[in-house]
Amino acid sequence: MKQWFEQRKETWIPEKTGNDTYREDSGELRMPFFEKDPDWSKFHSYYFEDGRKVYEIPLKNAEVFLPSDVMNSLNVEEHGTSIIQNILFVESPSVNGTFYMPLIARYYPSAEQDIKDFQEIYYNKIPADWSGTLDIWTYDERFFVGFGIEDGQILTTRHPDIASSLENSSKKDPSINHLVSCQRYRITIVIHNIVFAGANNCHVTQGETEYRYVTECTVSSGAGPSLGGIDPIYNYPGSGVGGAIGTIGDSGNIKITIPPIPPARVVIQLDDSFRQNRRAVCLLNKLRDNGYFEAMAKKFEGVSPDIELKLFLNSLNNPSINGQAQWRGKDRPMYITINEQNFHNRSSLEVARTILHEMLHADFYRALNTNHPDGQDMQFRDTFDSYVKMYVGTGDQHHNQMANEYLDVMADILADIHKKLDYEAFTRTVKDVYPNDIPKSFYKSLAWEGLDGTIAFQLMKNMKLPPPLKSEYEKYNEAKMFIRYLGSKSCSQ
Repeated sequence: MKQWFEQRKETWIPEKTGNDTYREDSGELRMPFFEKDPDWSKFHSYYFEDGRKVYEIPLKNAEVFLPSDVMNSLNVEEHGTSIIQNILFVESPSVNGTFYMPLIARYYPSAEQDIKDFQEIYYNKIPADWSGTLDIWTYDERFFVGFGIEDGQILTTRHPDIASSLENSSKKDPSINHLVSCQRYRITIVIHNIVFAGANNCHVTQGETEYRYVTECTVSSGAGPSLGGIDPIYNYPGSGVGGAIGTIGDSGNIKITIPPIPPARVVIQLDDSFRQNRRAVCLLNKLRDNGYFEAMAKKFEGVSPDIELKLFLNSLNNPSINGQAQWRGKDRPMYITINEQNFHNRSSLEVARTILHEMLHADFYRALNTNHPDGQDMQFRDTFDSYVKMYVGTGDQHHNQMANEYLDVMADILADIHKKLDYEAFTRTVKDVYPNDIPKSFYKSLAWEGLDGTIAFQLMKNMKLPPPLKSEYEKYNEAKMFIRYLGSKSCSQ
């Protein structure tokens, strides 16, 4: 990608047009252009829902664009360096083979607790606890789309607006059957230059002030605003790279339609009870770093998921239960509730195991009930049929399938997340028992928790080994005791 970009980047730099940065006749904002300097040592790669591949790479530039509403909520001197600027290479249609349209993403945190690093926030993964503004620009600084996000929920979208009217409007969006309210207004953009003066100090200077008109839309009922088919078309002088994907107008300019992008992907819906608990959100975010868990989570997300999922942290009627997943019908969101009564006195790895266990329940329900099953869903349905015939009661069916087929998967995920928690301290504490690091059998023992009513568990419990060998059941009790009393109850980003 680096070589591809370096060979083509000059064609994206606009020609000098004097100081006229805002054209009143067209409403088009022409921001001063800054050379983009990607940090090629770090990147994220992912796919949009329509199959287009995206590479997201951080920029090392010192220039930061701050809309006036962002400036009002941020202390620029204090938080200027916390604004993340990335370049997105979005796979785009082209008559000359694969082409990647470069776009610029800027993440503005709302407050200090929303400051994230490159690994924690990117376009395909907005953390559940993040609040702020996300703006997308073209490579030569033409506004594309913006999102207002609060606690992991997209509340507003901002679109480029070249209309002459300042009237507000409300209309029904037939695709989501919710009222969409839109307002057109002008905001100020101030360009700041950040100069580092040591590891923990920086100097921020204010540059030029520019303006833009935007239309901000809010959707009622918290459904999440749609983009409404935004396909900006911009004129580029000369042939340049535009000739690969644009059309030549009467004036000889290249008209390039910026390929549409879906809204930023925000994580699973969280109830306030879950969202406001920093430890719960921290554990969920760390679980999402695991590829298997992330694949399950993504199936409940997007602009309009087939089956929705919401997480709670509340007390349950049965205090002995650590969590539960509820299938509430096809037209209602599924609920996962982590029992708050047992949340504070258990180690973080135990709580993560509960979230994982309940997520598997949710994924089982989704695979059985989705209207759009993929190949894995169909394979699961075929396998699950045998458990329906063997066991009575949905819970028994789920748990027996977990015990028979998912213990290794759960063990691998728990081992992975433990590395992101208190692994080193815990390893030192139990070094006499596990002198050569923590074995997979330890995490497999933890995965048995909640499956004690299954046939597989009873078989495991009844297997005996002569001393000094430990049976699987003895290892299970040992692992439970160690993680309960020696495991950390903290989680830090």
